[in-house]
Amino acid sequence: MTVEYRDDTPFGDNLHSLDEIADALRHKKFGKDVREAIAQAVEKLYGIGPKTVVSGSPAGAYATLSDLQSAYPNGQQGVFVVAETGKWYIWNPRKNQWIDGGNFQSPMSQDEITDGRIWLDGTQSAKLGDAIRGQFEQEKLERKQDNELEKNERIQKDFELKEHINAHATALELKKVRLKDSQENLLWDGENYVTGEVYLPKTDKTGLEEGLPIDSSIIGYTFLSHLKEYGLPILKLEHPKLLSLNKADGKLKDVKFSYGNLKGELSTVKVQGATSAGFPKKNFTLKFKEPVLINNSWGKQNKYVIKGDWVDFSHMRNEFGAHVWGQLRKDRFDSTRNQLVDKSNNSLTDKDGNNLVGETIPQFTAPNYGAIDSFPIFVNINGIYWGLYSLTVPKDDWMASMGGGSKEAIVSAENHSAATRFLKHVEADSQGNLAGSDFSVEYVSDEGKQQWVVESLNRAIDSVISTTGSVEGIREYIDIDSATDYFILNALLLNSDAFDKNFLLQTWDGKKWFFAAYDMDATFGNRWDGKAYYRADWLGFKEQESLNRVFHLIYTYDRENFIKRWETLRNGSLSNENLSNLIYNYAITIPKAAFDYEAKRWPGRPGTTTNNVNQIQNWLVLRLNFLDKEINDLRL
Repeated sequence: MTVEYRDDTPFGDNLHSLDEIADALRHKKFGKDVREAIAQAVEKLYGIGPKTVVSGSPAGAYATLSDLQSAYPNGQQGVFVVAETGKWYIWNPRKNQWIDGGNFQSPMSQDEITDGRIWLDGTQSAKLGDAIRGQFEQEKLERKQDNELEKNERIQKDFELKEHINAHATALELKKVRLKDSQENLLWDGENYVTGEVYLPKTDKTGLEEGLPIDSSIIGYTFLSHLKEYGLPILKLEHPKLLSLNKADGKLKDVKFSYGNLKGELSTVKVQGATSAGFPKKNFTLKFKEPVLINNSWGKQNKYVIKGDWVDFSHMRNEFGAHVWGQLRKDRFDSTRNQLVDKSNNSLTDKDGNNLVGETIPQFTAPNYGAIDSFPIFVNINGIYWGLYSLTVPKDDWMASMGGGSKEAIVSAENHSAATRFLKHVEADSQGNLAGSDFSVEYVSDEGKQQWVVESLNRAIDSVISTTGSVEGIREYIDIDSATDYFILNALLLNSDAFDKNFLLQTWDGKKWFFAAYDMDATFGNRWDGKAYYRADWLGFKEQESLNRVFHLIYTYDRENFIKRWETLRNGSLSNENLSNLIYNYAITIPKAAFDYEAKRWPGRPGTTTNNVNQIQNWLVLRLNFLDKEINDLRL
C-alpha cells in the first residue's frame, strides 16, 4: 500500500501502544521520531524496555552494591536501596548495569558526617567548597563519558535494528489461534475449534531463518500446550512447601487444588509410601475437607492417594496387578453363599416367604475386593507439570467396605520378618499397640482401643505355627480362599518383595483375617528398584511356599484344592487370551505422548526404554508356561 510521511508531530519517549508504534513507523516525517518508535517496538518485542518505576517504596534493600549485583545480575524491576552508599538504584537495561538515583535518605545521625572535605575515594581538599565543586566536576565528566558511550551504543543498535527491519517488514504478524474460555478450556462449536486472529511475534516456518524463533507448526504439537486434549484428568496442587515436602514433615495443610469442576483447599497432604518416599517424584495422600466424587464406582470419599510409580515406567504393574487381583476374587463370588439375616439375626424373606440368600463376605463388596483400584491422571504442582500419576484407593476403611463394625482393622506387612512369615508373635509398643516393626495399622475402627489388633494377630499366628497335617486348624483365623488367591497372584506376578512384606490383612470381626494384595511395583520381572529384570522361571510356587508358613500349609496340606484353583483360573481369568486382552485394554488408556514426555521430564527414571506393555506381555507368557509346568509336576 502507499505510505505518506507527513506526520511531523513529535513521538515522545513515553510508552506507546503497538498500534501507535505501527502508525508512527508508517507516517512520521522526522527520523528521530521513527527511531524512537523503532526502539519501542524492539523493547516491546524482546521485553528489554525500561519499566515504569513503581512507588517510592523500595522493592528491596541490600547491605552492599555487590550484594545487589549478585542477587540480580541481569536486573530487576523496582527501586532497591543499598545501605553501604545510602543511595537508591534502578536497573538500566541499555547499559546493562545498576545505576544510582541519588541519596535515599539523610544520614541517620550527625556522627556519620566526619569531614565534608573528604571525597568518596579518600582524596581531601583544603576547603569544603573545593571538595563539592571537584566532585561535581568529576561527576559531570563521568556522566559525559557515559552519555557518549551510550550514544555510540545507540548508533550501533539503530544500525542493527535498521538491518533487521530491512530483512523483515515487521516484527509482528497476524496469526490465527484457538480461543479458550475463562477456565482455559478450548472452545468447540461441535465440529471444529473456535479460532480468532491476534498479533504475535513473527516466527520462522521454514526452520532455516536466523534470528527468529521457530514456529511450533513445523515440529508438531508441544505436549504441555495440549495437555487437556490427551483425555486424562488433570489434578493441580498449589503450596510453596509442597515440592520440598518429605515423609518426616508429616501433614501439610492449606494446599489448594483443582480437579475438573472441583476446586478448593485440601484438609491435608502427606508423602505416602516407604521406599518410594526417597524418590524425586513422590506419592501423596490427599485428604479433602469433605467427601468428593472422583469415581462413580467408588462413591464420595474424602481420602485418596496419587502414585508416581517411579520404578515402573509402564505405570501398569501396581495398578494392573490390583486389577488381576480383582479378577481372581470375582471368581470366588457366590450369590447363594449364606442365608441373609437382619441385625437381630432374623432371616430375611421375600414377599412370598422364601428365604433370601446372598454373598455375605464383606471383602466382596469393596471397590476392588479389598485391593486398590486406580486410573491414570496428569499432575501439576505449583504451575509445574509433575508428570503421569495414578489416582488410587487408599489403605483406609472404604478400601475394604469398613466403617460400621467395632472390631475392624487393616494392617500392612511393613518389613521382612518372622512375624510377617507367621512364625513369631508381632511386636507391640508400651501401650500394647502394634509397634510397626513388622505389621503396622493402616485403619482401625477405634484409634483409642487397638490393643485387640495385636491379640488377634498373635492368635492367628499361633494357629498357623501349631497347625500341621491340614489347613483346618487355621481356617477359623485365616481366610483360606483369599490366602490361596494371594499365593497364586504373588507367584504369577513374581512379586519378589511381597511374600512376607507389602501385603494387607483385613478383618471385620476382630477374629478372622483376609489377605489382600497391595504394593506391586516389583512385578512382571521388574526388580524392586526398576534397574533390572528377573527371569520368568525364578521363584515359583515351591520357592515361595517356603518363605511364608501360610503358603506352606496351603501348598503342602491343601494341595488338591490349590491345584484345582490354578486350573480353574487358567481356564478363565488367567487364561493367556484373557490376560493379554486385559493388559492391552489397560495400557490403551495412557497416551504415548505422556510416556515420551515422562522420559524427558524425569530423565533419572529407570526403564524408560524397556519397561513397557510389551515387556509385561512377553514376560507373562513365559511365566505362565513355567508355572503350568510346576503344577503338572505336582500332580505326579
